[in-house]
Amino acid sequence: MTMPIPENLKLLHTGEEVVWQKSIAAIEADPDLSLHLAMIECVMDLLQFYRMAYDEKDEDQLIVKLLGARIFNDLGASIRLILGGYYQAAGLPTRDILETGFLLDYFSTDPALIQKWKTVPEEKRNKEFSQAKIREVLDKRDGYEGKKRYEHYKLLSAIAAHPTLAGFTMLRPEPGADAHMGPFFVPNLLTATIQELVKVTMTGWENFKWFFKP
Repeated sequence: MTMPIPENLKLLHTGEEVVWQKSIAAIEADPDLSLHLAMIECVMDLLQFYRMAYDEKDEDQLIVKLLGARIFNDLGASIRLILGGYYQAAGLPTRDILETGFLLDYFSTDPALIQKWKTVPEEKRNKEFSQAKIREVLDKRDGYEGKKRYEHYKLLSAIAAHPTLAGFTMLRPEPGADAHMGPFFVPNLLTATIQELVKVTMTGWENFKWFFKP
């Protein structure tokens, strides 16, 4: 017995498509946003090239390529959510790109870490490769004292990944308005989420390409 998709889900998708068209029009009218999306698309093309057309020399490169595939899918999901009017939800895959980029950067400090990450038991992996430890090592390497990596991670956690009061701002079409359930179009949120996405995209790409030197 087959059943049709519930009508309300079809209506929800219709609303998403309306917001998508508004988002496309806004982006095409804004040179900066257009360039941001072009940069993201370029990185996705490069990630696909390395995944599909570049023969890895060892298992370490294969693992890095699979992490690149994860970033690619995160980018696709983020774009779909942002342009479809789910600005807060887009923060989840955006933060995942940030975390994956940090992990790749950590691997670059000692390539032996890739196999260690693969083989250690999960409980031990969660401790030895925690985001907190990774950020600490990277900050020490770079001489950072202000914990900028943590602040970036904390921001995305507060407004998107974790249920917080601060996150409610991402559900309001304008300050002080009621929260909106479902897709909605707000130019300022469109701009802010695309700017954040291109930032983590370029960081992730820089950390990925380190493993494929000419």
